[in-house]
Parts: sequence; C-alpha cells; structure tokens
Amino acid sequence: MKENMKFDLHVHSEHSFDSNMPIKDIIKLAAKTLDGIAITDHDSISGHIEAEKECKKRGLIFIPGMELKSPSGDLVLLGITEIPNIETFQQLEDFIKDNNAAMFLAHPFAGPVPGKPFTEIPEILKALDGIEVYNAFTPLEANLKAMQFAKERNMTAVATTDAHHLDLIGKAFTIADNISSSEDFIQSLKKGNVRVGWL
Repeated sequence: MKENMKFDLHVHSEHSFDSNMPIKDIIKLAAKTLDGIAITDHDSISGHIEAEKECKKRGLIFIPGMELKSPSGDLVLLGITEIPNIETFQQLEDFIKDNNAAMFLAHPFAGPVPGKPFTEIPEILKALDGIEVYNAFTPLEANLKAMQFAKERNMTAVATTDAHHLDLIGKAFTIADNISSSEDFIQSLKKGNVRVGWL
C-alpha cells in the first residue's frame, strides 16, 4: 500500500466491438506506470478472467467493470462480476448497491445522445459515484465542459484514457491512497477520496 496510486478506470480490450487490444498487451503496458486498471468493455465482462490473471502476474490491482450504453449516456460500472439484467435506472442503482459496486458517467459531453442526457436529470446525477472530467479519447472542449460541470455540482471527478489503442495506456489516471484491492478503490471512489491526473 502506498500514496498516489494510479488507476485507469476505463479501458477497452479486444472484447469490445471497437478495440483490438489483447488483454495481455494492455496489462503489460499498464504495469509500467499504473497501480491498477479496470477493463470496461462495452456490455461485456468476457475479458475479466484473463485480465485478473495478468494483473496478478504483474502486481496490478484488477478492477472488474464494463461500459453500459443507454439512450441517456454511457455509464462505467466498477466492481461487477455479472452483466446487470435491468430495464430502468432504479434497477441499475439497486444492482450497484447490492453488489457493493460503483458507477460513473462517462464522457458526458462527447456528443449528442438519443434520449434526455443524464446531465439534465438531477436525481440520476445524485445517484452516481462520479463523473469523467478527463477522457483521453475525447476532445479537449468536451473535457473542459465536464470539469466545469463537476465543479459546479461538487461531483467526484475521475480521469481515464477510455483507451481503444495501446498508445493511450497510462496517459490519464485516477489517483487514490493506500489501496490494496478493487474493493478498497471502490470505497475510496464512493467517499470521494480520489484525485485526477493526466500526461
């Protein structure tokens, strides 16, 4: 355990439709600069077993996760070991609580969504554990807007790469102190005891 531990909470592997990164290569590269990583493939957890194995081999903390698409925006779920079978946000909120998991809003201003954006639904914003204020895969203007949005609402900020290519691994991270497990990190996130950084 140590201070200023770096975690990337939003990474896509070859188990996502829009990435071809092998998990072994992701973890090998992440181990050079990070202390932990979440593999968050689109609506999939099929890479978790391999990712956890590779993380153990290289001394990284593995955080199981996925990116969930919805008409109102994308959410990153952390600490999950199954895909939620849900139809409403309330069911998702219950699922997160029941599994001692966490969720944050991904790239909130990266582009239009077909439904009413989560950013315009205060009761949903209150249920989130954080918001992505820096996404290395997103234009700077959208990130700056997310930073201002989070500051005005006192929301917990996270920074991620949203990596779909290996050249982004390690370029952005969420920082926490004295973390020894996925569960430790999730509790720090839920308490707001995290910071953001990027290169």
